[in-house]
Amino acid sequence: MINNFIKSILLMKRITTLCVLSSLLVAQSVHAQTSADSNDASAVTPNAEQQAETENDDSAKTDNDPGFVPTEEISEDLSVSFPTDI
Repeated sequence: MINNFIKSILLMKRITTLCVLSSLLVAQSVHAQTSADSNDASAVTPNAEQQAETENDDSAKTDNDPGFVPTEEISEDLSVSFPTDI
């Protein structure tokens, strides 16, 4: 009886240790990913600034462009009936 109790306590300690170690590994991988993402973001930032400058130059060249002209008109949805007992 006592022998089974000791075995169950040792098993619970092993399970707890495995859970703690696995959560530490997951936390480390998440930290590594966020560090890599922040490094990627800082590497992308200069290119994004250059792209924004290029877009500003393009918009200055096409001031005569009328913009988006839709080919269809959309009317109200009056034909849809809604429930009145809500």
